[in-house]
Amino acid sequence: LQNLHPDLELLFLVDSIAQLERIVAEGARHAPQRPLTALLELGYPGGRAGTRNSAEALGVARAIAACGLVRLAGGEV
Repeated sequence: LQNLHPDLELLFLVDSIAQLERIVAEGARHAPQRPLTALLELGYPGGRAGTRNSAEALGVARAIAACGLVRLAGGEV
């Protein structure tokens, strides 16, 4: 979608390394011209979605930084 619409700024939520791995695998199939943009979804223990604690959030943020295909734009609570 970004390749068809270069001005489109599309952000998506990431709350786990497993989800990031699926995004990277799918993104690699489409060879985007620029990095995909993610927000780290912050949750709470027992919540429906989001990372459950600061250690988990930091691990996902580090995985995003290391993957090269996705850039971290911020967080969502």
